[in-house]
Amino acid sequence: MKKHKRRRLRWKAILKIAGAYAAIATVLIILWAMDLDQVTWLTVLLLVMFAVFSYRIDSLEKRESLQLHEDFLKDLYASPIEPKTVTSKGIPKEGWGVSEDDQKTFQDLESFARTINSMLADLPFRLQELAETEIGDLYGPSYGRRYEVYHGRAKVGSLSLRRTRVPKEGETTHVLATADLRYARYMGCESLSSFMNLLAQFLASSPREAESQRAYILSVLLSAVWPEGRMWKNGPDKNSDPSLEFQFDGTATLYREMRPG
Repeated sequence: MKKHKRRRLRWKAILKIAGAYAAIATVLIILWAMDLDQVTWLTVLLLVMFAVFSYRIDSLEKRESLQLHEDFLKDLYASPIEPKTVTSKGIPKEGWGVSEDDQKTFQDLESFARTINSMLADLPFRLQELAETEIGDLYGPSYGRRYEVYHGRAKVGSLSLRRTRVPKEGETTHVLATADLRYARYMGCESLSSFMNLLAQFLASSPREAESQRAYILSVLLSAVWPEGRMWKNGPDKNSDPSLEFQFDGTATLYREMRPG
């Protein structure tokens, strides 16, 4: 079936090119019959050559874009990557925006990627930790763990973890997780929500808080599919590519209980 489809597309491309050259030849014959002077001939010829060149460039760009899209989809639906062990650069020992709580939280989260990845055997998602630790925000630099999010072998987003506020005496430090996921319309809703629910479950302060995060995740997914309550007249916009942003704030109780060591 695919071979027949490729053959039809190839013949369509050949017919388009043949039609374009036939149209050019027709124009040139008409101009020759009009007995134009040499300067006019040269001007028309240059315009025709420019039109043909522009058409060919546009055709090549579209073909290259389609090939990149096909390659991306192959990576997206391929078997998941095997995350690499990365030596983090660590965070500054001192400086503006850095405290002992930042250092402790950073160390506490050392096994986060390994712990989460061990729970993703049935899902296409994986976390790959990065060596970089600086996380910018509106108030200046902050530091924590940074990860790339993969679906299959395609990078589809990012995740960062950092201390969110100074804990009171005897209180467990809260962790702020910020996730940014792209290409949501290409990923299965069930696997995407399962992945986000897993993150929320490991970062929440309690099972009750994790349950409330499930409702939050569902609302974010719905807002991406149905933005601002708008309806499409002719069905969904196939060119739309919603980007999903999630934030979780909790003491990461389940992670602290399950992390190795």
